[in-house]
Amino acid sequence: MQKNPDVFDSYALDANNVSEKKRHAIEAIRLFKKGKPAAKIIEGLEDIASPGEKIFILRHWIKSFPESPDNHLLVEYVLDLAIKTTDYSANASFYSDVISCFSYMPCGDDAYEIYRKVYFQLPNIKKLGPTVSYVEVLLRIGEYEASLGIDEHSEENILEYILNEIEDKSVALAALCLMGTRINKGSSCVERLVEAKESIFSVVISGTAEQCEVLKEALDYESKFDFLNALNWSKRLNTSYRRSESLSQVISSHLESFEDFDELGVDAICAEIRGVSINHHRDKCIDALLQALLKKSSLSKNEFKNVKKLALRTKNIPMRCNFSARLLDISHSLGLHLEQQELALKDNLSKSWDALDSDCQKIDHAFKIASCLSDYDLQLSDEYIQRARSLRQEATITNENVLNAFVSSVDLQIRAFYFLVKNKSDEAQDLEELLDSICAIPSLSIKARALSRLVSVFQKSGRNKDSRRVVQSYINPLLDSLGEEYTTLYGVCAYHLSPVIFTDNQVSLERILERVKYADTYVYDAILGFCIDYIRRDCLLGDPFNPVKNHDFSLVYADIEAALSLVRRMQNDYSIYFQLSKLSKDVSSSKKKRLLSNAQYEDVKGFFARSDEYFSPNDRGVSHEGYKVCAHAVRLSIEETKQSEGWLGLVSRARLIPNQSDRAYVLGCIAELAPASLQGVHSYQKDLFEEAFRAIESIPSFYDKLSRLEDLATKAKGYNKDFAKRCLKQAFSISAAEDTEDRIKSRLSLIDAAYGIDEDFPDTLSVVYNDDPARKELLEKNIARKKRNETERKQFNPGSADISKHSHSDKYADLAWQLLGNLNASNHGPIKSSRFYSYLKGVGFYDHEKMYPLLSYYIHLLGEKYEGRAKAQRYLKPVYDVLKGNSISFSRIYNFEAVRRHSAPSSPSSKSIVVNVGEYDKALSFASEWVSGLNGYEILVFDPYFEVGDLLFLGRAVNKDPDFKIRILTTIAQKLKWHAGASTDIADSISEFWKDNISTESMPDIEILFAGAESLGWGLPIHDRWWLAEDSGISIGTSLNGLGKSLSRMAVMDANDTAEIEQRLEGFLSKKQKVFNDKRVRYESVTV
Repeated sequence: MQKNPDVFDSYALDANNVSEKKRHAIEAIRLFKKGKPAAKIIEGLEDIASPGEKIFILRHWIKSFPESPDNHLLVEYVLDLAIKTTDYSANASFYSDVISCFSYMPCGDDAYEIYRKVYFQLPNIKKLGPTVSYVEVLLRIGEYEASLGIDEHSEENILEYILNEIEDKSVALAALCLMGTRINKGSSCVERLVEAKESIFSVVISGTAEQCEVLKEALDYESKFDFLNALNWSKRLNTSYRRSESLSQVISSHLESFEDFDELGVDAICAEIRGVSINHHRDKCIDALLQALLKKSSLSKNEFKNVKKLALRTKNIPMRCNFSARLLDISHSLGLHLEQQELALKDNLSKSWDALDSDCQKIDHAFKIASCLSDYDLQLSDEYIQRARSLRQEATITNENVLNAFVSSVDLQIRAFYFLVKNKSDEAQDLEELLDSICAIPSLSIKARALSRLVSVFQKSGRNKDSRRVVQSYINPLLDSLGEEYTTLYGVCAYHLSPVIFTDNQVSLERILERVKYADTYVYDAILGFCIDYIRRDCLLGDPFNPVKNHDFSLVYADIEAALSLVRRMQNDYSIYFQLSKLSKDVSSSKKKRLLSNAQYEDVKGFFARSDEYFSPNDRGVSHEGYKVCAHAVRLSIEETKQSEGWLGLVSRARLIPNQSDRAYVLGCIAELAPASLQGVHSYQKDLFEEAFRAIESIPSFYDKLSRLEDLATKAKGYNKDFAKRCLKQAFSISAAEDTEDRIKSRLSLIDAAYGIDEDFPDTLSVVYNDDPARKELLEKNIARKKRNETERKQFNPGSADISKHSHSDKYADLAWQLLGNLNASNHGPIKSSRFYSYLKGVGFYDHEKMYPLLSYYIHLLGEKYEGRAKAQRYLKPVYDVLKGNSISFSRIYNFEAVRRHSAPSSPSSKSIVVNVGEYDKALSFASEWVSGLNGYEILVFDPYFEVGDLLFLGRAVNKDPDFKIRILTTIAQKLKWHAGASTDIADSISEFWKDNISTESMPDIEILFAGAESLGWGLPIHDRWWLAEDSGISIGTSLNGLGKSLSRMAVMDANDTAEIEQRLEGFLSKKQKVFNDKRVRYESVTV
């Protein structure tokens, strides 16, 4: 808004960025433009009754336009209003924003009066915090005092306050870094400031765990003051993931703040970005770099080449599409004249766009690409607009909301089918109908999830033959269609599909894991963890699962063995320990239920005894052996040993961990697993919990303290509730020291934890805010809301609840999803009601996103209540039929056909087919049958994206018959690509390709006509694909090289349609079309 106040209406009023309470208040700002007199602004606020909303508007107005000449009137007004409004907590952030105009105000009575008002509020501002904002207030006050010759809040005094009075060292560091951005680099305290920053930074990283969150604010300020030092700090964090996240934050923040690269240079920035190891963090940096390059006045060709190479490394196809377009924009805007590189970028852009996951994505990105290129390459911009328009005509679903609604409908169909299968009430055609619906989903990632859930229906019901069929015929081809390159799309599909693939055949998962492992170890571990969860949970894959703390998973030996084999493959220490901890409880439970023989139990114990071997040294995790110690504690708990030597040895190792936060965590883990007493040590567990509590007190960051105290309370509540309450009381006391967004989230989490210990306990916590009525009232409201939500959850009755009144909120949708998780985990009360009429009637008022969890819960209730074949037929089959009818309605409305994926070719009478992923042979059979029914031997192929490799499909379709005469009309742009990639001329390339790939015998006569309009980048204004003969034709929904790689349609055209198409192409076929958009049309031909 500061750069362009006229665009305020378009993006500052984004409803997603402000609360409902504030939205109509922001609307009032539309009345005021930059330069509006303060008196008029105040007059315009008279119609707003709420003082809080007036304060909100004025605060942000002053901050946005601090240079306005009569801002002193607004500041005086809002300060008086804040002081008079008892239910408004005017904290340091408020005062910092309001006096941001101080440096623009002339010294005089008005400025002095404002200074005095703020000065007298300083004790209260200090108490309320946030502390960093309080320091900012001191710095603004200090600047004003300096102009008056007052040194009460001098830079030296502020530095003393930060170093000696701020207890939270991460906050002190952020305050120092903020101060660094505000003081003159020639100031006498700069040297001391720099030394203090380094000293406190060392204290923080040696004593905290969640270092990205702890250091986020400090690094943001430091990136603006000393970029190189901020980079150095980021590289010293405790894990590779946090280092990557921190580097991404620092680099992005720096690039967004500065318009030049004098400090480091473009090539050096690129080198730093390459050091960001996590893909999506690196992409964030590249995005910021490309944005910054548009502000530069010049860029060397070598620098551009380095940036291009870096950007196109991304594994994210939408980002690759975005980056390619923006690189073209940069090349044009800076006048680099790199024709070959621009040609390669256009090719990469086209391929990336083709590889996008859904038609919705393609249309959205086509318009974004067109917008990006419109200023410098109107031809290419128009081409992508035309692509979007053509796709809107061809595609089945072009709206993301419609796609999500259809997918929700299919998923509900799968859930109903699950209960039919469980009760042996399904029929043969049910599976075929479901596959039809799933195959119509025009998104590979969403289709992968739906297929995985369908397979889990059979696997969780013991129907392995059906599950194997879907895996082999649908899932394996889908993964194969994604090619050899690892992309984020492949990672998402692999994540959804791996659990059912592993369950079907453990060896089959190896191929998937190898590709993911070397590209992204975090996705790799997430896949393994998802597979383990699927083994442990008796529910549909991907369903919510909310068990009680000591849920009985009842795993047999084969389940435990499979899960432990997955743990053995994991790469990250925390993942290994986390899974071992969960599985150890499962093993103990299975032993008690006698699901394991003695021999099996001893074998499992042997795995845990060897767990040290799975923690291999690497630079991804923490440098100490904390997680290995925790895993050792898990081993001792499995062995049920009470010998003091093993447990005391673990504690000794834990005490050697240099990081205070990690030491406290490990001690807490040991305490949770340890026996209450050992030989000769009667209060062993109690003493350990106390030691962990003391270790937390030494953590230098309050953020980490809060996290560790809540975790310790959770671990201890089964051992001693009073100790757990003590931990939470201490945490609440700490949270009261600041009023930042992080602290507010922490307080809400602490309320949840307190409620989990004792439902009345949260009521006692508001005393920590007795000296601040506004904040105390807010906390009490949070506690009351939590209690009200819990009461509603317990009293929720689908047979009587009037949910229609809340269709505007997520209230009941969220509640239904939680209850579904309870149902899945056998953590749900008995289903007594049989009357769901009011429930279903109320659901009808919801949109599809909120209706989906409500209906999911409803179907699951029916499935759990009506068990047995007869009841399933009576109560579940009608529901399934209704959902099937819904999918059919989608098909009719949006003109896509559900096609059964049989291996047999389509019958000659088929007029059209839908070609799904992996159905190349089906498309070829369809084309071959059309060719075999022709009366003559001439075919015209129109494909603006025809490639030499497409001859393979064409040659097979005509059965390699040399009597055919084939004419191909494509674009000059394609010819340029052929030349770029060929070492011989086009005719020779075609002949060689035919002989090497199709047939060594005589080949048909082939004539290729290349046509292109200069105004379209040597492309053509038609983007469809047709094969035309004398009295018939076929339309193809994608280029030949795309068949079997994405959803597409092929259809036979009658004589009239064929003649109409020929008429559209006649101008180009006869070469009579000489001009398009006032630019010439060029023709070239090749005969083979």
